[in-house]
Amino acid sequence: MAQIFISYRRSDNAAGYSRDLAQKLREHFGDDEVFRDVRSIPPGEVFGEYIHKTLSACSVALIVIGQRWLSEADEDGRRLDDPKDWVRQEVKAALDNAKRVIPILVGKADMPKTEDLPEEIAALVDHNNYELSDRNWDRDVEQLIESLEDNGYVKRTWKKRLEDLLDPFGFQKKKRRRKQTSESEKRKRWVWAAAIIGVAFVVYVVEELDTGEFVAPFEQATVTDHNLNGLWTDNYGRRNTIEQSGSAVRGRIIEGTRLITHQGVVSGQVYNFQYEIRDRLTNSPVDAGTGQLMIAPDGRSMSGSVTNSAAMTEPLQLIRGG
Repeated sequence: MAQIFISYRRSDNAAGYSRDLAQKLREHFGDDEVFRDVRSIPPGEVFGEYIHKTLSACSVALIVIGQRWLSEADEDGRRLDDPKDWVRQEVKAALDNAKRVIPILVGKADMPKTEDLPEEIAALVDHNNYELSDRNWDRDVEQLIESLEDNGYVKRTWKKRLEDLLDPFGFQKKKRRRKQTSESEKRKRWVWAAAIIGVAFVVYVVEELDTGEFVAPFEQATVTDHNLNGLWTDNYGRRNTIEQSGSAVRGRIIEGTRLITHQGVVSGQVYNFQYEIRDRLTNSPVDAGTGQLMIAPDGRSMSGSVTNSAAMTEPLQLIRGG
């Protein structure tokens, strides 16, 4: 079982931070020593049972808190007030079972107050929190790792120590990172190939129109009635600045140490796009993928999904405004 359990709310802006934090912890302590639900639950396991079993066995529970962790709500009210809310259940199980519980504040979030929390998890405020800032992310994470290790909360396994001993310059880490981005590079090549074919087709159409001999094989394309320009907020709490010129659309999201850019085309009620994620500190590629969003008739919301380079698909919803 993993030594470190990471709890976070997917619709909070902490989702991206928790992913980056998990990656750093895995690089230091080993892949099997960090639990973060999406990646860590084996196929066929019962979600709730496995989470409670893992929390009972772990040494440290990191409760990642973003700006919407406390206030996130649905049609029935604030999610944290629902006893069935998974984040609430994780925090309660962590307080009951984990040897050490550390609230991790990200995205300039504040520590909740006792009166803001349900009674069964109000004890969370008694635990000293740790802030991970955007500006000093790498330094803050390194200090957190040192604290976990120096205080004996988490130990590096012999397997991980042996790996680092045999790879003192980190070549294997770099190799794994290159492998993670190889699929995104392949996807980029396909995108470029499609773009070249598209340009060639446009040139052909223009030339045929000039000679008056071209007969359009398709019906005339419908010009989009939607103007997507402006600020949007997605279901992870991230702000998405979108610019549109005709049917061409591009946008950008800043998520912790990552910059996400996307560009595509609106056709009717559909926005098809490609996206790329880069590390803001090193400007190195992290991932890439594609997405499709259906635009609501009133133009105030979009819903669909994105698929990354590992062929993992996640839901995506955007609402106009910040």
